[in-house]
Amino acid sequence: MSEPSSAPAPPPPAGSTAWFVVLYAGSRGVLLQTLFALAGELAASFDPAQDHQVAHLRLAWWQEEVDRAARGEARHPYTRALQHTALELPGLLSAAQLQLARDALPAASAQRLPAAPFERAVFLGAAQLLHGSPLPGPSLAAVRSWAEHLTPSLPDGEVQAAAPSWPAAPALAALAVWIALARRRGFSPHATARGWQLLKDNLRAWRAACRAARGRFA
Repeated sequence: MSEPSSAPAPPPPAGSTAWFVVLYAGSRGVLLQTLFALAGELAASFDPAQDHQVAHLRLAWWQEEVDRAARGEARHPYTRALQHTALELPGLLSAAQLQLARDALPAASAQRLPAAPFERAVFLGAAQLLHGSPLPGPSLAAVRSWAEHLTPSLPDGEVQAAAPSWPAAPALAALAVWIALARRRGFSPHATARGWQLLKDNLRAWRAACRAARGRFA
């Protein structure tokens, strides 16, 4: 893998779930923008069009990069920007490796592993960056519970409607936007909408952010 440039992370596509999350993240928006860009780099390794051997080589490079980041010596601009934050980079990479392994298994075997492990890890990573420090137990449990309930459970991408309890945590308000949009779009941060649906999602995102600012995430 060639050495990357020092260009800042590009913004998520306008109208995507990631774009809305960044929009409502306040001063943490730049870090979340970098997280989503890093997630895109990792996700390229398990693109169905990617040769499986090349995919493993890509993730091997990222494993070395995560190890460098742990020493404060990251080379990639995204990991350099995130290496001294609350984001647990090893966990994000492990989820990418699990996703690659899951996607390579026959359907019957893949069902024994957690669905969408990488998207769950990105959701947790966003929570870590928003909070700015290790998540306290109740908040961590809530984030994991929401990730589980929002993971696609049906072939058509519907999500479960159950609403786990959530402690008052205004710093995580941008996650409430993700939760609100995921119920209509699916869990992926890359999901988007068009036309009238996008206008309605704008309103949903605003209402979710307002509720979350008052400590209400459901």
